[in-house]
Amino acid sequence: MTVHVIGLGDTAKQFRPDGNPTIGVNDVKGCDYQVCVDRPQVFKLRRYTDICNLDVKAFYTHLEEWKDVKGYTPIKLKNIHAHNDRWSEFIPSSNNSPFVACCIAWHFLGATEIKLWGVDFNDHPNIKDEMREQAVKDYGLLNKKLGGIIQAHPDSYLYGKIYTQKKPYRFGKALRLLHHSIFASVIKCNL
Repeated sequence: MTVHVIGLGDTAKQFRPDGNPTIGVNDVKGCDYQVCVDRPQVFKLRRYTDICNLDVKAFYTHLEEWKDVKGYTPIKLKNIHAHNDRWSEFIPSSNNSPFVACCIAWHFLGATEIKLWGVDFNDHPNIKDEMREQAVKDYGLLNKKLGGIIQAHPDSYLYGKIYTQKKPYRFGKALRLLHHSIFASVIKCNL
């Protein structure tokens, strides 16, 4: 199943609903699910009010301060580099909400493909320089662990910088090996 993760960057304007689940971050409106890993005090009143009034199936956060938001669903976060062999026990995190949204898509929604919209990092006001490069490394590690199911938008800074090998390629490799083994057996039988 495809899950769309929608951030606040410019490429979010290109998103068109296609019937697949959507996860918005912070105050992105119109999504099925929402993720927020920032404290309420971070947001100006209008954005805070927008977040509190979202109509979503689940509002995922690790912060109890959001407990009065409709759909409040507490999650346990740990940095992606901590115990990355125990992801069933917690949600991996990085330095941005869309990263956690990708993990929610995989962990709770069973995503087999995650498309990023508005997760651009082209001109993010807070995530730049070293923080941006750390985000790229973290998305790369996550995508590798998930088998390459995350697709960055071509106009985003992430595009072409994160691990992108698709599962069908690995499956295709297995088929080639099977084909070679059958072919070898046929040759052996004909000798």
